[in-house]
Amino acid sequence: ERLALALDATHTGWWEYDATTGCTRRSAHALALFDATGAEGEAQLPVAPDGTSCWEHTAWYAHVHPDDLPAIVAAWEA
Repeated sequence: ERLALALDATHTGWWEYDATTGCTRRSAHALALFDATGAEGEAQLPVAPDGTSCWEHTAWYAHVHPDDLPAIVAAWEA
């Protein structure tokens, strides 16, 4: 509970990757950083097997600078 309060108070975004589902979940603050909040943003999120909204990690490649993308893709696939 203290961690949740601290993250909320500082508007710190968090994310977690679930290797079993291939799903990356992000906090509301993290989604806001990528302008993916609100009803329109939520409607664009895929749904994980447990019914929660999630993103596949590849969806976030669109937010990576083109010069950095090859290294990020290579690191993820390694």
